Amino acid sequence: SGRRAGAKANDDPRMNKARAVAFNMLVFGEIAYALNCRNVRGTPDPKTLLFGNSWCWISIGITVALQLFLTYTPGVNDFFSNAPIGGLEWVRILG
Repeated sequence: SGRRAGAKANDDPRMNKARAVAFNMLVFGEIAYALNCRNVRGTPDPKTLLFGNSWCWISIGITVALQLFLTYTPGVNDFFSNAPIGGLEWVRILG
C-alpha cells in the first residue's frame, strides 16, 4: 500500500499516535470505572467517595504519572510504538 519497502508496520507516526490515544483511553476508562465502583453498596456519600479511600487516589496518581511517562518520554514511547499526543486528543480521552 503506502509503505516504503522494508518499513515495519509500526513506523507510521499516525498509527503510533492513534495507538497512544487508544491506550490512554483504555487506561483512563479503567480509572473512571474504579472511581464508579468504590461504593457499590448503599447510598453514595460525597465525603466518603472523595476521601474514603486514600489508596485509590494514590494508585490513580501513580497510574497517571506512568501514563504520562510512557506517552511523552522518548525511547519509552518508541519501545511501545506510541507517539506523544496533543491537547485535542486529551480532551477526547478525558471528556
